Amino acid sequence: MAEVSFHLHVGDRLDYARRLLHKAVRQEKTVWVRGDAQTLDELDASLWSQGAFLPHCRGGAPYGVLARTPIVLDPAAPPWSEDVAAQAFLLNLGADVAQEFPRYARVIEIVGQDEEDKRQARRRWKHYAAAGVVPTTHQQGDA
Repeated sequence: MAEVSFHLHVGDRLDYARRLLHKAVRQEKTVWVRGDAQTLDELDASLWSQGAFLPHCRGGAPYGVLARTPIVLDPAAPPWSEDVAAQAFLLNLGADVAQEFPRYARVIEIVGQDEEDKRQARRRWKHYAAAGVVPTTHQQGDA
């Protein structure tokens, strides 16, 4: 079962996600970033334009590209084998829980400061708890 952590009170969710992705790439981790189309488009643009390119692709890329790219941006799970998924992280920028979350080594939920984001996060927390997962929290203050 995946380890789930909620990063709370994040000021700029996309900037925070980009910093987590930089860290993951340095640690040679594979990450599926899940979210709605607009959020993924904005993150995609920032991964190209914020000073240092991070290797990434969309989930619709050919399998060979998916297999060699550490960051995959897609609202649906990449078609990775169970072995790859079991070693990968899931960075959830979406409003709901990814049904595939148990396949992943770790799930990171980024929670912003607005009330709607907090409400959605509480719903996701309850889902994980009902599935038998005890999430951890990381307070970010005004990060």
